Amino acid sequence: MLQGMPAAPWRARRIAQVLEARTGWTAEQAAALQNDVDDGFLVPTAEALDRALTPEAIAGDTTLTAVRRILAAWNHRADTTSVAHAYLRYVRGELTRLLVEPLIAPCLARDSTFTYDWTLSDEVVRRMLTERPAHLLDPRYADYDALVRDAARAGAALMRKRVPGVPLERIAWGRINRADVAHPLALGLPQLGSLLNMPAAALSGGANVVRVTRPRSGASMRMVVDLADPARSTWALPGGQSGHFLSTAYGDEFAGWVKGETVPLEPGPALHHVRLTVR
Repeated sequence: MLQGMPAAPWRARRIAQVLEARTGWTAEQAAALQNDVDDGFLVPTAEALDRALTPEAIAGDTTLTAVRRILAAWNHRADTTSVAHAYLRYVRGELTRLLVEPLIAPCLARDSTFTYDWTLSDEVVRRMLTERPAHLLDPRYADYDALVRDAARAGAALMRKRVPGVPLERIAWGRINRADVAHPLALGLPQLGSLLNMPAAALSGGANVVRVTRPRSGASMRMVVDLADPARSTWALPGGQSGHFLSTAYGDEFAGWVKGETVPLEPGPALHHVRLTVR
């Protein structure tokens, strides 16, 4: 990957869209925006599937029929309960693979170690699905819709492999996007995990939504400062204020961080005192 590669624009676009939609923002509304889980970046994928999965094209195909039912329930949100969001994420990856692989095949033929890794590859895929240039289509496919149907099947297969034994229509995003916040010491000594790691938890949001969350990365702190009334400022941590695993404040804020809750930034009455004595 190139150093200094720009991030995908989806989160910035959504933030700008919401900010422009109203005036007179309150601290509570700003905190809600930090937890926005709109997944509009998946619209091009959903539109391609809607075009390709016609009743005639999916007749007799149980997987694509199930996919059609899943997509009917999509609400454009990366909620932990959303099967459609999880599915669209996998299909998005498969569409990128099937559309881009033929384009980079000459590079791989000359250099077997060549890798294509670009954060803006979504734009390439979107334009190919929109403009559908015949000369860039993999010759294995009669048309772009046939390629999309193949990606739809491949996405379903990957989901089943990720969560084996569970019907496709029950593999919600929360089964896949789960917190795995591990202490560096526990990564080296797994037996310490029960003492040092945060508990596993289903996470709403994702890499391309405002509420950025992935199993081992996310917002290291959410904070809203009310300049008109600083006492109303709030924050949230994916852990706690103490770095000592025996402290009650070691991981006491993690559950609230998962839920998108915040606590007052202003300190309350002291509950404990630590005295360091130098001898």
